[in-house]
Amino acid sequence: MGLVRVGFFQDFKSSDTLLIDGDSDGLRSLSRTFRQLTTTGTTLVALHALPFVEIHHGLQIHASRSDRHAGAAFQGAGMIAWICSEPAWESAADKVDVLSNKGSGHQYLDDSSDVTVMASIAEYGEIWWQKHG
Repeated sequence: MGLVRVGFFQDFKSSDTLLIDGDSDGLRSLSRTFRQLTTTGTTLVALHALPFVEIHHGLQIHASRSDRHAGAAFQGAGMIAWICSEPAWESAADKVDVLSNKGSGHQYLDDSSDVTVMASIAEYGEIWWQKHG
């Protein structure tokens, strides 16, 4: 199942960023979740409730599929709605799959709105998350 850590950071790499940092197994699980938003009747997933996700800063993150791509944005204190079209979820899943097979690196999954979504592998470890998460 693996592990994926998620946190929101203001002015991270010059933009407000939802950072998704995982190991290979965790990123593969996340990719499967994104694909559920494209291949099944699933239209909403509470990312913060997934068993392999460790949420930082008390966030709730709702990922949903829509005909219109809106990106990620705050919907009140501590709640981020990440709304993507089917092709955008497919693209995010593909990018996460690439990361899960790499030793280290990152991919921008969505930078079309107020909150940039970035996925990473082996760039931010346990000590970094203890300090910043």
